[in-house]
Amino acid sequence: MTTSIIKRLRETTIKKIALSFLTLMVFVCCVSCGTTKTNFYITPTLIPYEEDKGDNDILADATEPSEEQMKICKSVVEEISKVYEISKGIAEIKCLPEENFMPISTIDWPAMYDARLNILFISTNFDMNGVPCFCHEYFHYLSDNGDDGLSGMMNMFDNGNDRYLIGNALDKGIAEYFSSKVNLNLQNSYMYQNDYQYVYEYEKHVASELAIIFGEDKLWQAFTTGDFESLKTDFNQKVENYYNPEKIENIELTPFDVLQSVLDNHQHSIESFYSTSEEHGLNVAMKDFASNINCIEEMLFNYSSKSSCTESSINEVNEFLTNSSGYFSYRSLTYIREIWGIRDF
Repeated sequence: MTTSIIKRLRETTIKKIALSFLTLMVFVCCVSCGTTKTNFYITPTLIPYEEDKGDNDILADATEPSEEQMKICKSVVEEISKVYEISKGIAEIKCLPEENFMPISTIDWPAMYDARLNILFISTNFDMNGVPCFCHEYFHYLSDNGDDGLSGMMNMFDNGNDRYLIGNALDKGIAEYFSSKVNLNLQNSYMYQNDYQYVYEYEKHVASELAIIFGEDKLWQAFTTGDFESLKTDFNQKVENYYNPEKIENIELTPFDVLQSVLDNHQHSIESFYSTSEEHGLNVAMKDFASNINCIEEMLFNYSSKSSCTESSINEVNEFLTNSSGYFSYRSLTYIREIWGIRDF
């Protein structure tokens, strides 16, 4: 009796050990193959789009730029044309009083492109210090194809009751990615001394990853034509084993739409970080920040791993972490290194 019980216990123990070992091997294989890289996926929040009905009123305050201001603007356009093949004519440029321009990050932002009016506005005080942001805004003009006030990577969804704008953050990131390749010769300007490189820094990082994985020339084509279906299709096909389409607010979203939406959420979380901290506590604000980043990086990792360019993508991640802003710690608050399998940093 005792011998029989001991025998059964031994058999059970052996089976448990074998099962545990098998489970461990499956887990290790899954990790090494990347199939478990879906730990941080989140469902984004869609915010109804509210069009500013008063945009046309700003034309009443618009004036013509000075001769010196137009000279500066044209010099930027010339530099852009040296880097990219531009067939589009120069934008219409108008001046507006300084109070019409909101600061971004820690610096003034004395230029903005209005896609509804198809006009690039500069501040009445615009000078050489405003060249980097003028360059950035000019890329929004180059990506405008007259589609209902949208440009570049933006897309509008309608569920019959509300409209939702998706892709605004990625659009800004790609504009910053391409504008950063233009030689502006302003290393000693006010904007560079005040952390200009940290404007849209994470959005630019995401754009850099897409340029590596999808291809810079193809990304440029998608951005400037507004036809990014090829990018969307490529992304969705390569991550189809990781993510399913989502239905949010009765709207069908593909994984690429979700990526864009989470990046929009990230941009919103940065803008509202301090107000969220005051209302809900610092831990909540940091959690929102980290959740968005982890989700985006995981999706990019899965996209990269299916595109045979993971090494280049990891180099971009390291470059980003090395040079990113001190305002938010991407290294300590998120799991970027673990997601990409970066052991030594």
